[in-house]
Amino acid sequence: MYENVQKESNTSYRVDSSKKDPSGADDYKFVKFKCTFGSHRAPRGAGFRNRGFKSTSCQSIILVQRKSNVYMITKYKTVHNHPCTASFMSTDVSRRRLSSQEMAVIQPFIERNTDFHEIMDLAHEKFGKALLYNDIKNMRAKINKRKSYQNKWCSRIEIGSFEELLHRLRQTGPVKVFQDNAGFVSKIIFARNDMIDVYHKFPEVVGIDCTYKTNKMGWPLYQFVVTDGFGRGRTVSFALTRRETFADIKEILQTFKRFMVDTSKTLTFTVDCATAQMNALKEEFPSCHIVLCLFHVCQAFRRKFPNQLVKKWLYRMAHTRSYDR
Repeated sequence: MYENVQKESNTSYRVDSSKKDPSGADDYKFVKFKCTFGSHRAPRGAGFRNRGFKSTSCQSIILVQRKSNVYMITKYKTVHNHPCTASFMSTDVSRRRLSSQEMAVIQPFIERNTDFHEIMDLAHEKFGKALLYNDIKNMRAKINKRKSYQNKWCSRIEIGSFEELLHRLRQTGPVKVFQDNAGFVSKIIFARNDMIDVYHKFPEVVGIDCTYKTNKMGWPLYQFVVTDGFGRGRTVSFALTRRETFADIKEILQTFKRFMVDTSKTLTFTVDCATAQMNALKEEFPSCHIVLCLFHVCQAFRRKFPNQLVKKWLYRMAHTRSYDR
């Protein structure tokens, strides 16, 4: 009832002061409501550290008292010194605050680092609430803080052995470990079940990226990445390998096909300029197109051609989308 009155009148009040009735556990002698635009005094300085403040020193109040077991409005001042329109109040914090059910819908998009504007549009379409940039930024900070706190305690759990680590990985999805002739581990490939589900939703284009110096052993880390419906890269499989020979990458691709079961919908692979990767892809995925990563191509141009004019025309060729140009 109280919230409906505020929505219909396009106002926002908060409890300024109250006093409980000693004779009743849940009864109040009086409750004073004050406009949220008059709760604090706005800063008067002009310094760089002053932040935006919504206070307009509004003096609107409503005083509710309990007399003869009946609550009555004994004093009120409903004249505001700010607009009381739906457009003005749409950005007020009381209208932007999300309920627990609404937050459950928005949180997965925040965790995936979805663009701010897309989250704003989603909240407006589903709940009719106009979220601000700072609202989403604060939500993301709270979620990351909660995750870091959980990881802090999880990191204290000692991993007893390599077999225990593999056991934990196998609880989340398939894992494949390769050994060389001497019995030493040469490759570790794994994928979580949710990663496999993401691959089957967006299987058309797969990017293969290799990152170095991510672990104490110095092994290269391969990632198989797809692009979701929001244009964000989503990793669908990991591979740690001691060497990057043609045979090693071929085994990684074979294991990737085994994990994903059906890779017939994959039409294109994006790779860097490594010859071993391209040769292995041609053998394991003969019908797929192989596209060179634009970043690595331009990086090779910068490294191989010192002449600025030559690099300029090579960059234009790399960014050309048709043969006519």
